[in-house]
Amino acid sequence: MKGLFKRKSHLENVDESQIIKKKKMKKKTKVILFSGVALILASAIVVGCLAAFLPKTPIHEPGQYSVVQFSSKNALVARLAADGQSFDSIFGGWRSSSPLMEFGAPTANIAVDDSDSDDTQVSSTNVQVQGLDEADIVKVDGNYIYTLSYNILRIIEVSSGQMEVVWTSDFIENNFYADEIMLYEDRLAVLGRSYTVESGDSVPDYSGPLYDEAVSYPGYYYNYYSSMIAIRIYDITDRSTPVLENEIKQSGYYNTARLSGSTLYYVAQYNYYDYNVDSILPKVQNSIEEDAVEMDLADIYYIEGLPQNTYTTVGKIDLTETFLHEYNSFIAGSATVYFSGDNIYLCDYNYYSQFISNGFVSLRDNSVSGTTRIVKIGADDLEISAVGEVEGIVSDRYWLDEFQGNLRIATVTGWNQYSNVFILNENLEEIGKISQIAPGESIYSVRFTGETGSMVTFRQVDPLFLLNLSDPYNPSISEGLKKEGVSYYLHPIEGTDLTIGLGRETNENGVTQGIEVVLFDYSGEEAVIVGNPIVIGEDLYAYSEALYNPRAILYDKEKNIFAFSADYTTDPYTYNYINGYFIIGFSAEGLEIRKEIQHIGSNINRSVIIGDYLYAISLAKITSHALLENEIGDVFATL
Repeated sequence: MKGLFKRKSHLENVDESQIIKKKKMKKKTKVILFSGVALILASAIVVGCLAAFLPKTPIHEPGQYSVVQFSSKNALVARLAADGQSFDSIFGGWRSSSPLMEFGAPTANIAVDDSDSDDTQVSSTNVQVQGLDEADIVKVDGNYIYTLSYNILRIIEVSSGQMEVVWTSDFIENNFYADEIMLYEDRLAVLGRSYTVESGDSVPDYSGPLYDEAVSYPGYYYNYYSSMIAIRIYDITDRSTPVLENEIKQSGYYNTARLSGSTLYYVAQYNYYDYNVDSILPKVQNSIEEDAVEMDLADIYYIEGLPQNTYTTVGKIDLTETFLHEYNSFIAGSATVYFSGDNIYLCDYNYYSQFISNGFVSLRDNSVSGTTRIVKIGADDLEISAVGEVEGIVSDRYWLDEFQGNLRIATVTGWNQYSNVFILNENLEEIGKISQIAPGESIYSVRFTGETGSMVTFRQVDPLFLLNLSDPYNPSISEGLKKEGVSYYLHPIEGTDLTIGLGRETNENGVTQGIEVVLFDYSGEEAVIVGNPIVIGEDLYAYSEALYNPRAILYDKEKNIFAFSADYTTDPYTYNYINGYFIIGFSAEGLEIRKEIQHIGSNINRSVIIGDYLYAISLAKITSHALLENEIGDVFATL
């Protein structure tokens, strides 16, 4: 594989004439358009007719990525308009931003935080990378629980199982909608969205060589919601009287956030739809005392290679007294985002080149594989250090892992044709790979741990493959353990060869049913199952947020606890579902259900441990339960 990032001593400053000249130098192709074709591309007959007229050259050649900055907004609009025309001529004007994916099986986990001054054992959010906290709806320290639900934030003081609400805030005012929270010492960050209603028209400001004439619909005006990511930072030195110290806003939608030390990292996406000089740049508000202003062109980076209508902004905020806010914005998608600690990786799909080069024939034979483009950004300076591309699609951030400077990445090629594992060096150049894994099956979970890894694929049975990655230039894979059922999530028990798999029970036809928890032993050349799996909703149906969101899992190695919430039924003839919070114990001998907690009329979505008590949290209430030796007590107190 070639390195796809052109290293330069400085980024290009391209004016409008240079952009147009560069665009004209590319081979031009003509596309014959028929009225209404874009509306019926799904029809196999029309797709077959289109194949004869579509251009046979890809939008970009592999290895041609470079990073560009612009000297003026006109130059930026010209480039984006050129991309838009190229994209629209292929897809009939249809355009969509990349989906955000934030689920899967973590590659490493923080379970218990022992850093509190009073040595009280406190659980923490189940995260992907050790040392990087993740935003969630519940946070905890040694004396308080912080919960966010339905736009209401509460701070609850706890002591030996007793609970008291000391502060409540409703964020309905000012059209602010809170999504998640992050805690650092005496500061609480609330991450969400702020909406305003704006109006616009359909007439773009740009017309020129890239368009025969400006496309316009005179007299057509519209109202739309303008969204800004909003991060509110509170001083919670006095938990009963938090003080709003700062609010940072930015155009777009909140994607994800991490906390490294006192630095809060965030990723936001902003989609543009009009090539309007006055609105082409995202806006940013750096403090509560300032108004929102346009981003500086010096903070905008364009990555050549394929049409895009999305800004992905990566920013960081110092949560100490300074509130220093730094950011860069990249005209690139970020369907999957992975933080390693040292680097941030933005991954986006690239179906387009194969669609064009195959004349859409691949739509009919399901042979579209596509590629994933990877943008590597340094966490220190937020600058691009490499751009690469791999065969196949990455649909989960846990399919990526950085180890000793290399990036390990799993992909699925085509419509579940087969899976791959690539190893890329620091320049995102391929140095090793395992390809053609489990033809006809799709990846359901991946976990990388040091020099090893594991992968679960599924169609009718659940093959669990062990990966030997000790030699990054010559990785290898085991034959695979085959069993009924499928693991969506693989959770390592550190210091052992054991891993917990959370997924679904399946029948002999591969139909998924109840939720299954299984314990694997990786000590041999092949994985083996330890004891009997636990099934919730056996032979019927069950659902759990934990299948897709590992932050919904409580894991405690010291107390041998693995816990999550599940909805299940015991009657195949009714739709009456029960919500239970299952606390599962694990040992070298296997798994056991230690306790099922229910809040009648309300679903438990999280639990935390503070000292010798477990607190189960639902929308309606919080219950505390004493942690006894190999046993969970009944309700001790209710809030």
